[in-house]
Amino acid sequence: MTTTSRHGLQLEASTVQGQPLLECKAIGHLTHADYEAFTPRVEALLAEHPGEQNRMLFDTTELEGWDLRAALDDISFGLKHRKGIGKVAVLSSGKWMELSCRVANSLHLYGGELRSFENREEALAWLAA
Repeated sequence: MTTTSRHGLQLEASTVQGQPLLECKAIGHLTHADYEAFTPRVEALLAEHPGEQNRMLFDTTELEGWDLRAALDDISFGLKHRKGIGKVAVLSSGKWMELSCRVANSLHLYGGELRSFENREEALAWLAA
């Protein structure tokens, strides 16, 4: 019997308080191929609002981990788009992501502010502020 694991990055575009909002959901164990498929889709959405401070809700509640190459892809994406995304709210069910956000903010890996939340409504309220 073979099993298939569900993994990848889902993407949806909407708005919050009139600002563009990208909602991303990480599922399973992410790979470089996941980022290869995801990145052009996000870049196309960011191109629709050039120069604007887009918002991003990144849901990691179903994230199980990622390959080293995928982690590097994530850092590379953040550095490349640091001026196009003003706030990133990371939805997480663990303290490890809160620590990751603090490290990323300290190292200025992303242009905007990055915060970790356990509650979706609180994350959306912060993004709207």
